[in-house]
Amino acid sequence: AALVAIAKKMKAVEIHFLSPGTGPSPEDVERLGSRLHRSGYASFVSVRSAGTRVNLWARAGTGGDELRDPLVLIRDPDGMVFVEITGALRTADLNRLLAATMSRGKD
Repeated sequence: AALVAIAKKMKAVEIHFLSPGTGPSPEDVERLGSRLHRSGYASFVSVRSAGTRVNLWARAGTGGDELRDPLVLIRDPDGMVFVEITGALRTADLNRLLAATMSRGKD
């Protein structure tokens, strides 16, 4: 249900997959972050765990609890996924999605 609610708020989604060894270097990701910052994006999440790195950038929306046009970069030894979302998500939407994901992991 949480994923469906988020999907309804998206106008478009582009997903790009890259094979291992073809993705950007850590320096490339830093340069991307700098370019995004100059374009009005802010880094909201940066997580490293067991060889996997996740970065989330977005433009701040109205009221401070909205993320506009989020970009997600997920890198691990198996490759890289870059997700571009056109639309706006509220932090409550992301919290519901996270809660649903965490509850599935306990099963």
